[in-house]
Amino acid sequence: MFTFQHIGTARHRDDDYNMTLVLYGRQASGRSVAVTVDNLTAYGYVKGDCNVSFQQYVRTLLQWHLSMQASTRSTAKYRKENNTSKPPAQVFNTWLYFFQKMAVSQRDIVWSTEAGHNIRHVEEGPGPTVYRFETARYNVWRGLLAIMKDTVGTHSKIRAFQREMAPLFYPCQTCTQMPQAPNCYRIELELYETMFQPELVWMVDHNLPACSWMSLTAYTTDDSSKYCDVNLGCGRDSVIPCNAPPIPMAPFRVLSYDIEAMPFLNPTTGECEFPDPKRDSICTIGVCAFDIVSAQMEQTVFVLDLEGQPPCKTLAALASEEQTDEYDPSTTTVCSFTNEFEMLTAFAALIKKYDPDIITGYNVLNFDNVYLIQRIQALCGCHGADPQCPRCRKARTFSRVDYPSTLKKKYTHTNQRGGQESWEAWIEGRDWMDIYRVVMTDHKLRSYKLDNVCEELLGTKKIHIAYEDIPKHQQTPEGRHFLAQYCVKDAWLPCQIIVRRCKLVNALQMAQVTGVPLTNILHRGQQIRTLLLMLRQVKRRCAQDPDHPRWYLPDESNAKPTVVGGFEGAVVITPKPGYYQTPVITLDFASLYPSIMRAYNMCFSTLIPSYSQAQQMQLQWTPTTHGIKDPTHPDYPEVRPVRSFDYPEGGNFEYKLQKTDVCFLTTKKRYGILPEILEQLLNERARVKKMRKKFGEKTMDYAVLDGRQLALKVCANSVYGFTGAGKGYLGEKRIASSVTRVGRGMANHTKFMCEEKYKDHGLEIVYGDTDSVFANIPASMCDTNCSQAELIAKVDQIGTEMGQFCTQAFLPPNDLEYEKFYYPILLKGKKRYAGHKFEPGLAPKLDVKGFECVRRDFAPVVSKTQKMVLIKLCKENDVQGAIEYARNVVLDLLANRVRIEDLTMTKQLTRRPEEYKNPAPHTELAKRLIATQPAHIAPKPGDRIAYLIRPGYRGEKTYQKAVTPEDVAEGRASADTRWYLTNKLQKPLQRIFEMVMDNSDEICQVTAVHKPQIVSNPMMNAFIQRSARATEKRPSSSALPQRKRVKKCKIMDIKSFF
Repeated sequence: MFTFQHIGTARHRDDDYNMTLVLYGRQASGRSVAVTVDNLTAYGYVKGDCNVSFQQYVRTLLQWHLSMQASTRSTAKYRKENNTSKPPAQVFNTWLYFFQKMAVSQRDIVWSTEAGHNIRHVEEGPGPTVYRFETARYNVWRGLLAIMKDTVGTHSKIRAFQREMAPLFYPCQTCTQMPQAPNCYRIELELYETMFQPELVWMVDHNLPACSWMSLTAYTTDDSSKYCDVNLGCGRDSVIPCNAPPIPMAPFRVLSYDIEAMPFLNPTTGECEFPDPKRDSICTIGVCAFDIVSAQMEQTVFVLDLEGQPPCKTLAALASEEQTDEYDPSTTTVCSFTNEFEMLTAFAALIKKYDPDIITGYNVLNFDNVYLIQRIQALCGCHGADPQCPRCRKARTFSRVDYPSTLKKKYTHTNQRGGQESWEAWIEGRDWMDIYRVVMTDHKLRSYKLDNVCEELLGTKKIHIAYEDIPKHQQTPEGRHFLAQYCVKDAWLPCQIIVRRCKLVNALQMAQVTGVPLTNILHRGQQIRTLLLMLRQVKRRCAQDPDHPRWYLPDESNAKPTVVGGFEGAVVITPKPGYYQTPVITLDFASLYPSIMRAYNMCFSTLIPSYSQAQQMQLQWTPTTHGIKDPTHPDYPEVRPVRSFDYPEGGNFEYKLQKTDVCFLTTKKRYGILPEILEQLLNERARVKKMRKKFGEKTMDYAVLDGRQLALKVCANSVYGFTGAGKGYLGEKRIASSVTRVGRGMANHTKFMCEEKYKDHGLEIVYGDTDSVFANIPASMCDTNCSQAELIAKVDQIGTEMGQFCTQAFLPPNDLEYEKFYYPILLKGKKRYAGHKFEPGLAPKLDVKGFECVRRDFAPVVSKTQKMVLIKLCKENDVQGAIEYARNVVLDLLANRVRIEDLTMTKQLTRRPEEYKNPAPHTELAKRLIATQPAHIAPKPGDRIAYLIRPGYRGEKTYQKAVTPEDVAEGRASADTRWYLTNKLQKPLQRIFEMVMDNSDEICQVTAVHKPQIVSNPMMNAFIQRSARATEKRPSSSALPQRKRVKKCKIMDIKSFF
C-alpha cells in the first residue's frame, strides 16, 4: 500500500464539468504527494413529492438556468474585452448555443428513495420518504441547489429572460421555434445535507478526516503537470484510512518570506513615502524554510545589487550587542541579482524547488503577497489585465500546478474574529498561514506589531532599522548587507512562532479531530467544525447499526432567520466585595456545559418543547425519579424537564416545575447525537492525555498528542456555543438556554449545600460565576497561624471534602472538583478579583481577573501601576507600600516622566470606521490615517489602532483629540497627562484602595495644576526648540488642528498636588 499524510484538497472539473479530486500530502520519507481521485459525485437529500413529473420539470429548469448563466458570463467577458455591449443578435445566438449544449438527461441526475427524519423532528419508526439526488457534473449540482432552494424565484427569472430573448428569435436549421419555459411547479421542499462541499462528504463517507494518514489500495501513475515528487491516480473507493501511521507527523515543509520594498523619497518634501508597487522596487526578499519534524532552519536571501558595485555574497554573524536569540545570518544562502524581474522569478523557482506545504510570513496576505504580485505585473507591463499573461506567468506561479496566482480582495466578518479586510492569493496544493492572523486569533496582546509579538511570545526582538534609512542602505554594499540580515530575520521570526508555539501542529490536529480541511481551520469560523462532527456521527450510527433510522441535517442556509429573543446566560452569584485575609476556596465544575448536555441528553433529536407536551406523550417522570442516576433502574425517567429554582435570600433552595419548561428525552428513549459526540470527545481527550505522559515535552509525539487533546477540548466546549449561535447552521437557543438554566441551578444548589453543611462555622459563598463557586473559609475551620505547607494541606483537605459532598447531588457526569484557593483575595465585584493563588502542583502566583491591568484597551501606565499595587496588597500584604507606589506614579505622570509607550492605548477596528454609529478616538484617528496613508499601510478592519490623547480646547470632544504615537514621539503633539490621570488612572486605583482604606479619593486628589513645559523624550525637546518656520514645513501638522489657548495658572510645586 501507498501511505501518506493528507494536508490539502482541490476539486477539479473537466470541460463537461465532471468532478475529480486531488489530495495533496507528504510521505514519512518527505516526498510530496498528489493523488487524483476520479469519478467524484455530489449528492444530497430532499423531502417532498419529487415524482417523475417533478424530476422532468427540474431538468428543464436546469437547462434554462445553466444556459442563462453561461450566456451572462459570455456577455460580461465581451464587455470587459471590448469595452462595449455585446450586440443583441450575438447575445441571443450565444444563449441558444448554450441552451442546446446544456441539455440535462436522466443519466445526469440519479434519483433514489430512502427513509429518515429531520434531526429537528425525530419520531419513532423509520421516518418519511426522502429522495436522494446524485450527479457527477458540478454545474448540475450547483444548479440543482439554486433551483430547489428557490424554485418559484428561479422560474420567475427564467420567464423574464425568455421575454427578453423572444424578440431576438429567428428560425434556423438548429432551432425552428423559440424554446418555451415550463409552467411553474409549486411544491414544498426540504433540503438535507446540501450545505457541505462534495469533497467533504466523500471524505466523511470513507472515514478520511482531513490531515490524517491515508493509504491507497490500488493506484496508477499520473502524468499530470502537478509539481509534486509523486503523482498518482486512483478510484474513489481506493483511498482508505491508515490505522498504523509510520510516524506521528509527516515532515511537512514550511516556507516563510518577507519582502523589503524601497520607500519613495519625495524630492519636494525630502521625506520617505510608502512604496507603490507600480513605481518602487523590491530590493530584498528574506526566506526561511524548515520541515516540521526536524525544525532545522534553511535561510536564503535575494538581494537586488546595483550595477558597478560589489555584489553581496555572504552574510556575517550579528555583533554580540545585536544578538537577542539564536538567529545566525551567517548560515544564509545569498542570491545576488541586478535585474529585479529575474530576482522575483528566481524566488518563484525557489518555492517550486523547495516545495513547501505551507507558506507563511507576518501579514503576508495583506502586504507581501499583494506587493509581490502587483510588482511582478508592473514590471511585466500587463498590470493584471491578463491573469494568464505569458510574460509574467512563471514569476507568479507559486502553487503545485502550472497556474499563476491572482489577487482577490474580500471583506469578512465573524463573531470570533470580527471584521477583516483581506486579499486572497490562490495557490493550489499549498496553504497560506499568516502568523499575524494566527496571533490575533490566539493571543490577546496590546499591539500586534511583529516586534511586540516576538517580545511577548518568544522573548526576543527584531533587528531595528529606521524606515527612512532604507534608501540609504540600498545605495551601499554594507547597507544592502544590513538589509539582508534584517529581512531574513523578519522571515525567521514567524517560523519560530510556529515551532515554539506549536501553531501548525495544533491546526493539523484540529483538522484531524473535526474532519475539516486545514484551510477552513485557518481561515473560517467554528460552526463548520461542529456541523461536520454531527454529519460524521449520524452516518457512523447507521453504519454500526443498519436498523437505526437515518437522521438528516437540514440545510437552512436559505431559510429566513427566525427571530428569537436572547436567553439568560451563566450564573453569577452576587459577589460580597471585600479584602479577605482568610483562605477562599474555589470549587469548579469540570467541563460544566458539555457535562450538562450529557447528563440531560440534550440534542435536537431529544428536545420536547414543553413539559405539558411531554405529559401528552405519556412520558414518565416525577421529582423523585429525576435524580436516579442508573439507567438500568426500573424507575429511570423517560424524560427530564429543565426546571427553574427558588432560592430566597437566607431561605432554602428548591427546584420548581412549570408547564412551559423545556424537556429532553433520556437515553432510555433515545440517545442524542450531541451527547454522544461530547462523550467521545471527552473520553478520547482523557485517553490522549494519559498517552501524552509517556513522552518528553520536547518530542514530536508529545507535541502531536498535546495538540490533539487541546483540539478535543476546544471542540467539546464549542458544541454549546454552536446551539446558541444567532446566525448560521442549526441554531437552537432552547438547548443553549436549557444548559445555562441547569448551570445556574447547580451553582446555587452548591451555595446552599455548602453554607448549610458548615453553618456552625459561619462559612459563606462570597462569589460564583459560570462553573466556579468561591467559599470563604473562616478561621474556626482553618487556622492560618501555621507554615505555608501546613496551610495548603489543611485547605486542600477541606476543599476536596466539600467537592465530594456536593457532587453526590448532581447527575453524572457532572463533577464538582476542588481546584485552588486564594490567600488573600481582593474581591471587587462580578468577574473582578485579584488574589494570591495556590493551586495543587503549581507555584503560588498572583491571579487577576477583570481589573484594568489585564485588559488591552487601557494605557500601559494604568495596567502596570494597578498590577504592582495588587502585588503589594495580595502577595506582600503591604498596604502602605501600595499607597506610596501609587502616589509616586501620579507624580511621574504629571511631571511628564512617563514613557510614551506607557501612555499609548490600542483598540481594535471591528468594522470599517464609517460604519460606527458613535464616534470613538480610535475610529476617528483611523479615518484620518485612511485619508492620508497609502492603502497598503492604512488601518483595516481587524487591526488594532494605537493612539494617545493630546490636550484640547474648550468644547473639543475626546474622540477628536486622538493622535498617533509617532505624532507625540516626533513632537507634532503632546500627551494630555491631566486627562490620563482623571479619566484613566484615578478610578482604577480608587476601586482598589477603597477596599483597604477610608480616604481612597486622596490618592489622586489634585487641588491645582500647572502644566509642565517639559516633554517626555529628547526628540520632543529638540522639536520644541525648532523655529516656527521649520515646523510649518511638516505637511501632517494640518491633520492635527489645535486651538491655542492662553490661560494664567498659579505655578505650584508638584508635590503640593497631594
